[in-house]
Amino acid sequence: MTYEELIEHCVGLRVAYERDEARFFLGLVEVEQNHMDTLRGAGVDSFDSFLRSCEFTRVERYRAFASGLRHTTSEEAEKMGAPAVMQLSNLRDESKAMEYKEAVAAWSQDHRGLSPRQETAAKLLRQVDPRPERPQSLRRLEEVQRLREENAALKREVARLQKLLAKHEKGSQAA
Repeated sequence: MTYEELIEHCVGLRVAYERDEARFFLGLVEVEQNHMDTLRGAGVDSFDSFLRSCEFTRVERYRAFASGLRHTTSEEAEKMGAPAVMQLSNLRDESKAMEYKEAVAAWSQDHRGLSPRQETAAKLLRQVDPRPERPQSLRRLEEVQRLREENAALKREVARLQKLLAKHEKGSQAA
């Protein structure tokens, strides 16, 4: 095999991988939409817990794909690749969906039919649907506030569990 033939062979492998990854996520969407009764019958309370317990994929990746799929078709999703579909979940302006899909298709055409990876897909989305810049100090302040709220919620949960434990211990001692 020549160097160019090896490159073409590897490109073909990656294209197959990308399409298979998209088909995998499309299959998971189909399972969630059509087979939740079976999962519930097996004692699974949610599709997210099913994904976690079987370690099929991270729930965040699946949810991003499923959300992005609202903006495209299954056929387009296979061509775009899972990372590009996941980025559609971050679309702020619905009218920009077609422009983003066209940008992904153009990128793919320029790169031997490959689909963009996560970082490249995010870059393409920012070009089509730019985000307003927020100062880093504001982002840090928001993160501190989020962490304080999370800490307060955890403290409430600890207090609730301590009360429950104390009640249980009293019941055990009385018996």
